[in-house]
Amino acid sequence: RHANGRDWWVALPERFSDRIFIYLLDPTGIKLTHTITIGQVWTGEPVGQSVFSPDGTRYARVSALNGINLYDFDRCSGLLSNHRFMDISQDTVYLSTPTGLSFSPNNRFLYATVGYKLWQYDTWAADIAASRQLVAYWDGYLDDGFFETSFFQHMLAPDGKIYIVPPGGSRHLHVIHSPNEPGLACNVEQRAIDLPTWEYWGMPNLPYYNLYDVPGSPCDTLGIDDPLTATQEPAGPGSVPAILYPNPTTSLLQVDFPAATTGTLRLLSISGVELRSWQVKGNHRATLYLDELPAGLYFLQLPTARGGQEVHKVIISK
Repeated sequence: RHANGRDWWVALPERFSDRIFIYLLDPTGIKLTHTITIGQVWTGEPVGQSVFSPDGTRYARVSALNGINLYDFDRCSGLLSNHRFMDISQDTVYLSTPTGLSFSPNNRFLYATVGYKLWQYDTWAADIAASRQLVAYWDGYLDDGFFETSFFQHMLAPDGKIYIVPPGGSRHLHVIHSPNEPGLACNVEQRAIDLPTWEYWGMPNLPYYNLYDVPGSPCDTLGIDDPLTATQEPAGPGSVPAILYPNPTTSLLQVDFPAATTGTLRLLSISGVELRSWQVKGNHRATLYLDELPAGLYFLQLPTARGGQEVHKVIISK
């Protein structure tokens, strides 16, 4: 979604090229705004997938012949930058080996299927390629004794799980139950879903609808706000908000409540995706450790003593 919270960007890679066409969909229709030449020239007939991260700040493409290509994306300008390449040639079974991609809900992990293997990459690592971990290997099951049920395209669903379709035809879906967790803790279950009929060849290409405006950005001009703000408790007579310090912070954040408070604290990305949560029970203070999070703007949703909620901006600097 565009950073204004209303319009949509559409990225269309050109065949046998290093060029990507960027379109903008707004109330007047769809139009080509610019083209970007970046990364490598793609070759062959790719059987793969491209996907944006849930927060819209990254774009990734994969195919057996061209590897994994990761870019940064600017939701205001529609520009791609900072191309990174991860080689997967050692994992391909044949030239048109099916491949697929998805991001975890917290935007940290990039999952890639290459034939019989499912890899997890940590995009917060200094060396993304070196961070990869094998989280699943196809167990060899064949539908009707013939059709491979290995790994192909992915889809992050509203329930926070990632669903993976086998190539060809199948009556099953694989599931990554906890995609925000590192390594094997992400909990991949092969053929977790039994379908009532046969599917064929791929996942639907759906955008991530829980992405809204980028507050305070140059493109935040339409007055469209994340629904999260609708849950904020109105300031009434005599109401005192919680105090957060230090803010900005590099790791540790203290939250002082004006009264004994019970409930759940939730740290959210700018797109409203929950990244961390903490419980308090009759507390006047909470200490939050944010060491592993990258620098940036976040929202902290807090319970109040009166049973409502309030939302604060948190800035992490490194």
